[in-house]
Amino acid sequence: MLSDPLLAMESCENSIYTISTQDTLPSSMALSSSSSESSHDGFRGGGLRAKHVAAIAFALTSAGPFGIESCVRTAGPAWCLVGLLCTFVFYTFPEILMTSELMMVSPVCNGGVVYWVKRGLGKPAAAFVSLNMVAYAVLGLATYPTLAARYFKDIDEGYTWLTPVVCYGVVLLGFVVNLFNLEFATSVYMVMLVAILVPFAIGLGLSWGTWHVAVDAIIATRERGAGLTAENVNLLISTMLWLNTGWDALGGLAKEVSSPRALVVGLSSSGVAGLVAYVVCMLGALAAGPGSWDDGYLAVAYGRFWEPLEPIIVVMGAVSNFLLFASSLSCVSRLIQAMADPELGLQLLPSFLAQRMPGSGAPATALFAISALELLLVSGFDFEYLLQVSTLLHVFVFWATLASFTQLRFRQQGVERLWGVPGGRWGAAAVLCARVPVLTLLCACACAVPSVLIGALAFNFLFLFLAVGWAWHRGGLSMSALRELDSDALAALGTA
Repeated sequence: MLSDPLLAMESCENSIYTISTQDTLPSSMALSSSSSESSHDGFRGGGLRAKHVAAIAFALTSAGPFGIESCVRTAGPAWCLVGLLCTFVFYTFPEILMTSELMMVSPVCNGGVVYWVKRGLGKPAAAFVSLNMVAYAVLGLATYPTLAARYFKDIDEGYTWLTPVVCYGVVLLGFVVNLFNLEFATSVYMVMLVAILVPFAIGLGLSWGTWHVAVDAIIATRERGAGLTAENVNLLISTMLWLNTGWDALGGLAKEVSSPRALVVGLSSSGVAGLVAYVVCMLGALAAGPGSWDDGYLAVAYGRFWEPLEPIIVVMGAVSNFLLFASSLSCVSRLIQAMADPELGLQLLPSFLAQRMPGSGAPATALFAISALELLLVSGFDFEYLLQVSTLLHVFVFWATLASFTQLRFRQQGVERLWGVPGGRWGAAAVLCARVPVLTLLCACACAVPSVLIGALAFNFLFLFLAVGWAWHRGGLSMSALRELDSDALAALGTA
């Protein structure tokens, strides 16, 4: 049933304060019970150093400037620039700080958001959020192959036949890369990131003498207004967050980092690099003169400086979205593996999804199941709709994560963490003050679009139905337990 595995996990967690963690946790996640917020002598991490963390985080959250076209097309370059800066200050940076602290809550676990919510809000909320995370992850992953294919189609109708090839190719190649060990995968990501950014570096060098055109374009749109209407505000906000989202998914790699310092330095470096990539590459495209800013326009703009850059950047657009898909798949598959692993006491999913591949340790069955679902989704869903629905689904997780962070930082006593937000309680309070208005605005905008709200509720219901059906099949779920789970989960999430 849904509650008993979480109860087992609770017993495991409570025991760390009474007996050695070596006796209650698998050796791969055992920690010293004497760890404190300022010490991590007992941390036994994996092989991901700061550069690996930065590479996988940049690949997961940005992977180049692709996607910025939608923001400029919707709001104009002036408001797009303001939006990027505000997103970094009020969303990305606080998210990095909060995620780093939650990932280093002892005992460190690859359970990610599900584990954090279990520690902060309890079993029912964790069960609810875990199902929501699966729904969000499945929808969110489908946006990347779809956008990669559209990059070819929107540049030239002659590329239309490539749409299914690119969609399915991104999914299958992401599956194959993730079958190798994580250190190898991140090395591949770093090489690909360099390849993606080189054409833009060349174009920026060639555009240097025309940057006054970009400044004039920004001033002109600021003075006349961008024509932003209520109908496309949700698309703009959803796209801004989509361009900078994915930090919480890194919770599935908590045990893989070599040290808390490597985690914080890697995530912070990635956040700054993402902001710089979006802003500088947008200015370079503006320097090429006016344009439509349709999907794929970056390739057209940089091709005006040097014609060979256009087809190269089109290909790099597909590579970028492959990186986003593959790195997200790395994190999501490990989250699902943790949710199904009997050793962790979660087991909210069937245990066969916890199986790992011999040698590399990759979560093979989880990878296969997710990839099969993605092959179905990329066959016919619209990118904009998938984007908005997945963002609204993610908002539920944002609120639950924020509530868990609040509980663990301000209300629960004796919580051990290997790294904490600088400034102690005042620093944590600043994170809350930055995130609450952003999430409130996003909820208000998303719920104002009926089709998006209905889609989010429908996908949530679908995954809840499947999970309850599986639990019922196991014979451990009664109607009274289901009613208790539903009311407790809603009450717990209401504290957010």
